[in-house]
Amino acid sequence: MGQVNRQGPEGNPAGLPGARRPLEGARILITRNPDRAETLAAELRLAGAEPLLLPLTDVERARDQDALDDAFDALGAGRFAWLVVSSATTVLALAETAAARTVALSGWIPQSTRVAAVGPATLDALQSAGITVHFVPKQGHSAAGLAAEWPGGPCDVLLPQADIAAPALARGLEAKGARVRTVVAYHTVDYPAARDRRLASSAMNTGAGSGSLPVLTPDAAKGAVASGGVAAVVSLIHI
Repeated sequence: MGQVNRQGPEGNPAGLPGARRPLEGARILITRNPDRAETLAAELRLAGAEPLLLPLTDVERARDQDALDDAFDALGAGRFAWLVVSSATTVLALAETAAARTVALSGWIPQSTRVAAVGPATLDALQSAGITVHFVPKQGHSAAGLAAEWPGGPCDVLLPQADIAAPALARGLEAKGARVRTVVAYHTVDYPAARDRRLASSAMNTGAGSGSLPVLTPDAAKGAVASGGVAAVVSLIHI
């Protein structure tokens, strides 16, 4: 006899009549922009929820491109012992900067430069770009956690980050003796970003696209929440 498929439609375990998924019928509002929401939306659908989208922020390329280019050239020249990456979006910004030089980011970073990632999402983004990651904090996936477990000691460090990034990580590394060069890799802006400056994340998105996600206006979202039509609001920061 052939093997029986125990997975029912839309992820319904065993396809049993009347079996309910844990979030069956719940409307969940996701406050991420479309190309960063699909993976979460797919998981919510499998649990029976109806995901809705209210994009709040977006990302744009660094406005001071000269400063980013100068730091990026110094990275390629091997002037930094460590590259510290504090978000998956930073990987995207660096990869785009490398692409402008017609090279892959993995080919631009010297083998002598060690790479640190603040957390699992950043680790995944770096590994997806073919980059070996030498350090991820074990305890806290945060600026404080990375600084507390920092293995680099006194050395030259490149820290590309968002324009709104707090100085805690740079200060924490400096307290361990590191000589830190910070540079703005991207800007966080209200959604939507300017079309000609938007930092698209399609290369990092493994979902099938977000065209099927209902996108609400702020007024519509406010009304849905006020009327009780939304069970939960989800906002995620991937580090």
